[in-house]
Amino acid sequence: MRKMRRSRAFKKERENNVIDIDDARKQRRKKRKEEKEKREEKQAKSEKGIASQRRRARGYRRRLIYFLIFALIVGVVTYTVWNLHTLRQREAKAQAELQVKQEEKERLELELENVESEESVEQEAREQLHMIRPGETVYILPPDETKKDETDADENSAEENNIDETQKNKSSESETENDKKEETT
Repeated sequence: MRKMRRSRAFKKERENNVIDIDDARKQRRKKRKEEKEKREEKQAKSEKGIASQRRRARGYRRRLIYFLIFALIVGVVTYTVWNLHTLRQREAKAQAELQVKQEEKERLELELENVESEESVEQEAREQLHMIRPGETVYILPPDETKKDETDADENSAEENNIDETQKNKSSESETENDKKEETT
């Protein structure tokens, strides 16, 4: 260490004062002790500060890790519950569709049985194709006033077809009667 320069006034004052060596030693020891205690306090405070900062940082990291683990668990549980919910909705929708398809299948099977019978084939031929059996006469009634506008064109063509068929039937009946008469003679 470098020696400090002292002023002249200090030197003169010192010369006038008588210094007791024992007192000076005690003062120096006391001063050194105080400085040493101050240094130790500073060092302890800094160590405590560093240690407490480390503890705080460690606690913060630990809490952060716990929070992330908790968030991950909540996320997985939420995803699983959502997945189950959507699967149950899909299952209910599929069950409803299955029910509808089974009902439609039963209806179509009954319709198929009806269509394959001779009675239904005959009924469809009469209604849609306007066919008649030999010897039958078809009477066409005038349509109602409310339905007349809607079905005028359809009925006119159907009437013409029916008239032609009845005339053909009559001519074929008369021919069969003539044939029978010729055979008997």
